[in-house]
Amino acid sequence: MIVVKIDAGRSTAVLQQIMDRVADPTELMSGVGMLLESSAQQAFQDQGPGWADLAESTKAQRTKDGTWPGQKLVRKGGDNGLLGSLFSDSGSDWANVGAGSGPSAAYAAIHQFGGKAGRGKKTTIPARPYMPITPDGKDLTEAASESVLALTMTFLGLD
Repeated sequence: MIVVKIDAGRSTAVLQQIMDRVADPTELMSGVGMLLESSAQQAFQDQGPGWADLAESTKAQRTKDGTWPGQKLVRKGGDNGLLGSLFSDSGSDWANVGAGSGPSAAYAAIHQFGGKAGRGKKTTIPARPYMPITPDGKDLTEAASESVLALTMTFLGLD
């Protein structure tokens, strides 16, 4: 007769650690919110990826204002406007990232998704996505999803 005895002590300890962490994921959700906000901030720093150039008329106006050359969606130093309106929030089982408060509220969606703007909606603004979401706004980008998964694995002690 062959008897194989398996000591599941280590496996049981790892499972208990995971269960303890999952019981209150507040810390993870806070990290997810901060990660997504950081991703949006990085898009401003990187000018994209794939952001369309500014219209020549916009460059001319910004040159006149003394804010060009500069970053496409950032004027006066970088901590104001749309970039300065980025925020994250979280709770025990959710995380949010958002943009657009005060004067920048009108610009948040138009820069993310593109569309018609200005007087009479005669100006077409190309999409310059800065939020880590898919073009339809229904999911995280692949890169953001991978980052959230890596953060989750670390949180669970499985990295």
